Amino acid sequence: MVCYAPSDRGARWYTWGPATSGNAAVLGEMFKDFNDTKSPKLQAFLFSLKVLAAVIALSIIWEFAIEEWLFPSTQEDAKPESFEDHLEYILTVTAFTCIALFAPTVALYRYIERRNEADRQIRHMATHDALTGMPNRNLIFDRLGHAMRQAHRYKKRLAVLFIDLDGFKTVNDLLGHDAGDHVLQTVAARLKQGLRETDTVGRFGGDEFIAIITDVTDPDTVDAIIAKLKHHIAQHIEFADQHITLDASIGFAVYPDQAVTADDLIKFADQAMYEDKHNLPSLAQHSASA
Repeated sequence: MVCYAPSDRGARWYTWGPATSGNAAVLGEMFKDFNDTKSPKLQAFLFSLKVLAAVIALSIIWEFAIEEWLFPSTQEDAKPESFEDHLEYILTVTAFTCIALFAPTVALYRYIERRNEADRQIRHMATHDALTGMPNRNLIFDRLGHAMRQAHRYKKRLAVLFIDLDGFKTVNDLLGHDAGDHVLQTVAARLKQGLRETDTVGRFGGDEFIAIITDVTDPDTVDAIIAKLKHHIAQHIEFADQHITLDASIGFAVYPDQAVTADDLIKFADQAMYEDKHNLPSLAQHSASA
């Protein structure tokens, strides 16, 4: 049996009976973070506590009421049971109940933990790209909307970067989809490294990425970030003894100078990206500079 007892030196575990040290360690780990009301550890513990309370209540009712009514004493000189006898019976029932509940409590905790982990994976798959682990289109729009509300509230600017990989189709055609997947994963990692922690970058689809740059003070800040990203992307990528080199076309649009909706920001950034791809003067950059 395992007992959890708080003390002035911190919580301690005491074990006896059939519980092994390994099981005690498992139960100790279960009750480590009870501050989370949705924790499977707390849910399993509360369930077992409710069962234990119900068993104790029934044992008290049985000992003091039902037993005497169902099995009345037939001897006139029978010695009535003392309070200590009743208490010993109740404590015995409680002890055996705790022992019986140990394995179901651990099993319930593990079941809830697996279920919660499956739920977390489903939620992650709904908002993240399976290949790169980056935010997908849905999460990009969600974060962009949040960033726009923050920028509007604090009277700040933000920039949306539309990033397209030049020559990616050639890599897929010549080296295969495994090489293409490797390129996308490598580029995704480099984009994350090239941005600040407050910025967001996600895969918009195919070989296209969207980056959200917050707290934009002037166009030079965005130009510096774009140059940094292009430099990271242009580094060699190793795959199966092959050296792959790609360039990127990047356009951007600024909120609220050019657009005040997420769709328009991405549309204007996309247009600026095609202008960059064809080495044309970017209307978005001119507009932001103005």
